[in-house]
Amino acid sequence: MSELKEIRKEIEIVDEELVKLFNKRMELVSQLNKEKVVDEKREEELIHKNLLLVNEEFVPYYCDFYNNLFSLSRQYQAKKKGL
Repeated sequence: MSELKEIRKEIEIVDEELVKLFNKRMELVSQLNKEKVVDEKREEELIHKNLLLVNEEFVPYYCDFYNNLFSLSRQYQAKKKGL
């Protein structure tokens, strides 16, 4: 197998794990439906809490990733609440 194919296969495995984790996160978010939709302070705390685990080169992308994830979670919560 070529190196490109091996790398792509590994990416597929990571993507499968990401999908599982995304589903789990959104299921948990749906349980928060009775609580307030936006807690910007908590969102910032979560981003900063894990910054030390992120390769320095990836920090801006990590922040974008989490901000997008929070946005999707808020959209889903709003939809569940009928807003």
